[in-house]
Amino acid sequence: MTPHFNIDLQFRMFAFLLIGSWHFAMSAAPVERLGPAHYAVEPIEQARELNGPLAVSAGVYRLSGPVRFKRDGLFITGNDVTIDLAGHTLYYGEEGDDCWGIRVYTNWLEADQRKLAAPQAPQHALRARIINGVIVHVGTGARCHAICGNEGGDARIERVAVEVFGRDTSCVSFPYGRVTVAGCVLKNHQDATDDRHMMPANVRLDAGCQVTGCILIGGNSGVHIGDFSRVDHNLIAQRMFATNGYAVASGAKSVVIQKNVIIPPVSGRGIISGGGERLVCEDNVILAWNLPNEEYGWGLNACGVRVRIETRNYLIRHNSILAVGGLDHTSCSGIYLTDVLNEPENRNRYEFNDVTAILCGPTSAQHDGRDLPMYAKAITFEGQGGPEQETPISDLIRGNAFASNHILISTTGSDGGCNQGEPLIDNELSWTNGKRAKEKFLSLAQRRLKSLRMADHPDAVETLEQVTKNLGVLDAAELLADRSTFYSGDWGSREFVTLLDTHVAADSLAPVTFDLADIRGPLNLPSPRRIRIGDTSPIVLQKPDGAPLIGAAVIIRNQEEEALSTMTDPKGRLRLPVIRFALERPGVVDTPFRKTTRDLPTLEINGYKNAQVTQADLDRGTLQLQVSE
Repeated sequence: MTPHFNIDLQFRMFAFLLIGSWHFAMSAAPVERLGPAHYAVEPIEQARELNGPLAVSAGVYRLSGPVRFKRDGLFITGNDVTIDLAGHTLYYGEEGDDCWGIRVYTNWLEADQRKLAAPQAPQHALRARIINGVIVHVGTGARCHAICGNEGGDARIERVAVEVFGRDTSCVSFPYGRVTVAGCVLKNHQDATDDRHMMPANVRLDAGCQVTGCILIGGNSGVHIGDFSRVDHNLIAQRMFATNGYAVASGAKSVVIQKNVIIPPVSGRGIISGGGERLVCEDNVILAWNLPNEEYGWGLNACGVRVRIETRNYLIRHNSILAVGGLDHTSCSGIYLTDVLNEPENRNRYEFNDVTAILCGPTSAQHDGRDLPMYAKAITFEGQGGPEQETPISDLIRGNAFASNHILISTTGSDGGCNQGEPLIDNELSWTNGKRAKEKFLSLAQRRLKSLRMADHPDAVETLEQVTKNLGVLDAAELLADRSTFYSGDWGSREFVTLLDTHVAADSLAPVTFDLADIRGPLNLPSPRRIRIGDTSPIVLQKPDGAPLIGAAVIIRNQEEEALSTMTDPKGRLRLPVIRFALERPGVVDTPFRKTTRDLPTLEINGYKNAQVTQADLDRGTLQLQVSE
């Protein structure tokens, strides 16, 4: 068999005023970016057959031509060993499961000892280098990783091209220890797994790792990483076939995911993180769409960015996301949030992202012998705060652009509703269609690949051509007649959200409005729901003598709703949230929404009389206080 290679990503409503500097613990230090590997695969018939595993304990082991191992290849059993493939091809794994191409040896690990006795080897082989050539898995056995080890030990894998086959097989797999993967082309043809989670990844790594300047094709997930790691400047085109497949998956701390192009040609999701802290996800170009799978069928939800459970200090910004649903693919959401932690000082921030969700085909379709609703939501809150949690969540969502041809904001998901207390501030909404969304996304992807020096790489060209062809279905995805600004009601928990200073994009194909007719979803569950719409007004609080009231604690009361706290700045200024009206319903089955206006707020400040804000105060931009008696 000669494989073919073209080897040549509650509203503490005002706490947003108090955001200080954003501190992150250092993640893996950036390495020099290499261009992706360009090597031709030598025919297997020309390869010299060797008996493996072959131990390399010191120095540089350099290939002089192609080699072929029936099962295991090279085992690195000493420190500071370099395997220089020298542009040649190493074939391995023709027979059976659990074969390894190049293995970084651990002398106490039974799995390693069974294959090779090396009692003089160090506990872990440290500082291995694998460089400059091609590694090909010939068979179809399970868990036949090309480059692997139990402990990374600061291994470096640079300018290597890999192709693997077989169940739960990775191109690179190190469950523990630091590893750098740079300038590699990693192609993974696995299509089955014993683990529905992220572990059947093309690249599986742990803490202190970096994957940079690579082309990653295939794998249920692209990269799985641990604490203090970086995934940057890559093209990731995974092929999700099990439920939890993502381009980048991490539940760790101090992770950076930056400047990647994530474009699965057929089925895949973007980035997931849960239970971590200090994650930076920025400036990525992300496509998300899912084919139904064996476990959940059409119940899957493709998402560009997915954040769940207890997360702290996430910074997700400047990402461009296109989520696609309908026809052969499941429903989708651009951003999908299930955050259950309320710590305003550790808030997550979603800023300046450009998010589009497009539904191809009808909003109801026959699947598995029944009618199923289909949807495309720009942003979805699912169990945000948890179904029973009364304290709202303090994620800050501001300065983003949300577009769709179907649903813009969903306050409900499969596992809960929305208890998002912090307002969505200064976001832009718009209606679009599939053709515009496709052209915009592909233009971004092409520009990013050019900046990554990948635009002319054969594997990048082939991947982008596949994506472009498959996204052709978007050309017929028009603005839907039954679109809605909001969707709610799939769960019985509360759904509370506030929008401030929301504006409509100038190029929106239709007006975006906020009225009773703009909410869709079932009413047959006893969930209280409230969507508040308002703006913010700058105002200076003055003492009776006209001097500014500096650094004063202010409690803002808005009818019967929760009191909110903030402070004036060193010039006495306050950016005052003003709720104009609410679309709301009580937690009573089959009760419709009603639209209720809100009075202007009352301010409570120690030493002064309560001040009822008037529209004249807002127009003037000042409010003069009176001393309490």
